[in-house]
Formats: sequence, C-alpha cells, structure tokens
Amino acid sequence: GLLATAPGGEQPRRGSKLRRLALAWPIAALVVSLVAIAYWEDQQRTAELADIDAAMLSDDLPLSAYLDHGFNAYLSRSR
Repeated sequence: GLLATAPGGEQPRRGSKLRRLALAWPIAALVVSLVAIAYWEDQQRTAELADIDAAMLSDDLPLSAYLDHGFNAYLSRSR
C-alpha cells in the first residue's frame, strides 16, 4: 500500500506508530472530557429541576392553581 514505504523507498520507522498513538491520546482524552462535562451538566440540571418540583409539590397551593390552564401550560413547558 501507500503507507507501507516512506518517501524514497525506505521502510517506515517503528516510531511512526508510536507517534500516531501519541497524537491519538490527547484527542481521546478531549472527547472523554467533553462527554463527562456534558453528563455532569445534565445531572446538575436534573437536580435543579427536582428541587423546583419538590418545592412546588411541598408548597400549599390552592386547588384553583392546579385547575388554571395557564398553570398547566407552565408546568408542561418547564419539563
């Protein structure tokens, strides 16, 4: 193949695979870091929404608030 020989017909050095691997590690670390950050932010958002839901459910709202169509629309939008 094209990658079997280096320019000038020489055999590739053993270090070339090592160099490619050395370049792949930072990219892999970056991808793993971005996935971990996205997961952490999602967990934080879920915890915040759970706190809001718990506060709403523990609050003494009048029955008319639950019957109000605007309140139901607000609840469906926030989910």
